[in-house]
Amino acid sequence: MQHLDNKLKTVREAALLLNVSISGLYRKIQTEEIPAYRFGRKVLVDLREVLAAMRRDAQDQDAEL
Repeated sequence: MQHLDNKLKTVREAALLLNVSISGLYRKIQTEEIPAYRFGRKVLVDLREVLAAMRRDAQDQDAEL
């Protein structure tokens, strides 16, 4: 995986880099599980925050088992 620097990525770029669905990321943004930053019409996310949300989801799923 590419180096996760401080740069913000569009939802599409983040989804492609992390191999997740674009609609899934937008759903997490709408439920405020992932913070998003709006710049004009673009919605930007920090990859580190997306990964943190993915880790929380994985831990929640493990706890349910």
